[in-house]
Amino acid sequence: MQRWISWFAALLFIPTYFCLYLGQISAFLLGGIALFLWALENNRPHVAGLSVVLISVKPQVIWLFWLFLLLWAFRSKPWKMIFSSAIALFALSLLATAFNSSVFLDYHHSMNSDLGPMIRQVPTLGTLLSVTVPNAADWIRYIPSFLGLILAFVFWAKWKSDFRWDRYLPTIMLLSVTSSIFTWPFDWVALLPIVLIILAWYSKAPVRRIWLLIGLVAIYSVAIIQFFKVGNYYFYVWLPPALWLLFWAGGKFMSGKVLPAISEKASPNCGD
Repeated sequence: MQRWISWFAALLFIPTYFCLYLGQISAFLLGGIALFLWALENNRPHVAGLSVVLISVKPQVIWLFWLFLLLWAFRSKPWKMIFSSAIALFALSLLATAFNSSVFLDYHHSMNSDLGPMIRQVPTLGTLLSVTVPNAADWIRYIPSFLGLILAFVFWAKWKSDFRWDRYLPTIMLLSVTSSIFTWPFDWVALLPIVLIILAWYSKAPVRRIWLLIGLVAIYSVAIIQFFKVGNYYFYVWLPPALWLLFWAGGKFMSGKVLPAISEKASPNCGD
């Protein structure tokens, strides 16, 4: 029964619909996250390294993942995983340049041109700031990302002594999406694990935690109504912060326990 509820929740999640309907590659982010956690749990450092490639298809979405990966790597030194990631990324970069030798220069130019992504009203807090203060300088849209970066270092200082990806990755994902400078609702399919975690919390004590289900239904309902009433993606800017608020509130009742701990058989460094 719980499996069917999970499927139902996944398919009704509005970012899932956008991702499938538009044929976006954002689903690779979700696959990469799942594979990354599975590889850590089963002590498969090379698989963990390869999973990073899937997450890198849209590096700006879960952008703080890269910072935490770097900080964790300096502390834990998971050499096998780093080696696998480096080889895979290098090989795929060579493959891309084989089809278009200037692919990375083209990307850089498009990002910085007058017709680049910054002219679009993407559903981010940075865009919300620039719309709210229309006469402000362009740098105003980077304020949420700057604050997200500061929060990331604060979290790392708090977490580093007992850092575990299975425990802290959901918060890293929410912080990343909420503070990203450029993301679309179909990219938020990567937040589907957050929905499933909230449902798992609710299922453990349905009566006492009915408010979790009510909150999730409210988020789903507003998003679906908005889909039929409002056509602009920009107005979904509220969704990641609302999901984070519900996740934070649920976590306060779980004593910091988010996902099942990685089994003892798994190396915490995944590949020393």
